[in-house]
Amino acid sequence: MIDHIEIKPAHGGWAQAAPLLKAVWPPEVVAKLPWKDVVWSNPDQRLLAFNRDNEIICHLAIVLREATWDGRVVKIGGIGGVKSGHGDELSGYLLWPNVDVVWAI
Repeated sequence: MIDHIEIKPAHGGWAQAAPLLKAVWPPEVVAKLPWKDVVWSNPDQRLLAFNRDNEIICHLAIVLREATWDGRVVKIGGIGGVKSGHGDELSGYLLWPNVDVVWAI
């Protein structure tokens, strides 16, 4: 169960996010994937969800960009790098942080 959520600058949140990301996508697994050579954009922020034991149970990468729409500069955003711990895939952990990101942006 999610106890609390923190939104951090991407670089500052990496130390906390790295163990979960490496557990979900270990290097030996990534090495065999068709997208192994894709270079991903670094996120602007990271959303980290924690359980009551202060363990990270969910990660979302938040990417913000400026674009032009109908001649006006607008802010657009995307969510990527969505990960939850093994066994948590159907827990709903990935839904509620997405809702929080939309409100935060």
